Amino acid sequence: RTRPAGIVHLAAIAAPAAARAAPARAWAVNHAGTVALAHALAATVPGAAFVFASSSEVYGRSFRDAPLDEAARRALVRDWATERGLALEPAVLDWLFARAARDLSSLHALFERIDHTALARQRGITIPLLRELLAGSDHSA
Repeated sequence: RTRPAGIVHLAAIAAPAAARAAPARAWAVNHAGTVALAHALAATVPGAAFVFASSSEVYGRSFRDAPLDEAARRALVRDWATERGLALEPAVLDWLFARAARDLSSLHALFERIDHTALARQRGITIPLLRELLAGSDHSA
């Protein structure tokens, strides 16, 4: 079986107008897709090079002009869960959004923590799991 020495990742929604027209989709493709690709490479070929190139047209202006609204942020978190094969019930997502910071950086960091803990414990994402993770943490709003 052949294993790559690395990957050069250039795929994205690169047209600024397309990113502004569908910011949640652009974020899911450009950010979540890149993260998923990097995780897959690290899992299958540890130590392989990951070269990524982008532009401020994709990640800068597009999201400053059209920040993600609450519905788009929720959709993004659901997409993160789906990409990892995790079920995220609406009530669990409601509970999380009522208690956690909702800026994208904080949400992503918290989701990574949730995913890691759920995987380590071999359990789904539930309100009791979230309650435990958020207890005493700096992730709440």
